[in-house]
Amino acid sequence: MAKALDKAKEFDARNHPVFACGFLSGLRMGEQIALRPMDLDFEAHSIRVRRNYYRGRITTPKGNRRRNVDMEPELEKTLAALVANRRAAALREEMERPASERRKKEKVIQAVKEDYLFTTSAGTHLDPSNIRRAFHAVLQAAELTRIRYHDMRHTYATNLLKAGENLDDVRRLLGHSSIQITVDTYGHFIPSKERRVSLTNALAAARKEKQSA
Repeated sequence: MAKALDKAKEFDARNHPVFACGFLSGLRMGEQIALRPMDLDFEAHSIRVRRNYYRGRITTPKGNRRRNVDMEPELEKTLAALVANRRAAALREEMERPASERRKKEKVIQAVKEDYLFTTSAGTHLDPSNIRRAFHAVLQAAELTRIRYHDMRHTYATNLLKAGENLDDVRRLLGHSSIQITVDTYGHFIPSKERRVSLTNALAAARKEKQSA
């Protein structure tokens, strides 16, 4: 992960924040594409996942499961810089317009917040095929084994579990519909002697959440 992100800074600086989000937040590609700066809560150090990009349309997240995902310090620093640069560029561009046509600073900043967080050089949302190609080009430049873009999400989840995060919290962060999906996909990354306890606690938490819904 670290080697890929370091190479992205050098080889594809524009997409480095996208790949950092993939490795450090576990968001699905469509959720990343649909992000807007207003979804970033720097006070709470979290990302509000409210939308998804699917087959050319902006929809709700998979299964209509909105969630908040913690921003790790490295990711928060990267995204804060991205938003600050985008805001500064928008204000500079606005100052180049005739004085009579300039919008107020607040309106310019609000427009930046409502735009896509990750964009192409033309300012449009990312295309999944293009971002996959860019990701694989970075891996090749870094002389790393080719993996799927979605595998960044798996890296995020396994790192959490190896660090001792409990299964139900991982389920919540990933937006899985049930704890069983999380267990089936990632349960083997938990040491066997801890697996039964983790699963029992996770199932109990899931039942409690369902009852209170």
